[in-house]
Amino acid sequence: MNVPYHTGRRPLTIKITVRTHKPEKMIIQVHDADKPDTLFENRYQTIVFNPKKKRYEDMFFVNMPQSPENAIISVFNSVNGNKAKDRSFDVEMKEEPLQNCSVDMPVGRLLLARSEAGHR
Repeated sequence: MNVPYHTGRRPLTIKITVRTHKPEKMIIQVHDADKPDTLFENRYQTIVFNPKKKRYEDMFFVNMPQSPENAIISVFNSVNGNKAKDRSFDVEMKEEPLQNCSVDMPVGRLLLARSEAGHR
């Protein structure tokens, strides 16, 4: 399943919820629609039973600090491949703000780097 998605070159997170009827290895790929050889995301995960929701469901969070103008989001299982109308799973996509990722750097190292550069 290929879904065109307008990202507008904005930083964003796409939350992709996948529901299956049994355990399935699902693959998520995000391509630039205008540059076919540009791949932003390529990941897989086995969807397992979620006891809270009482069904086979899991979420992928695709963080895109840089995004194309238009993307193609491909969602498919490893058994059937990328089919246009695969009824073995359901997908829901929701755009969210990009989550900030903290950078772990010891304070002592940061202060040393600043002093070596002539900063106080």
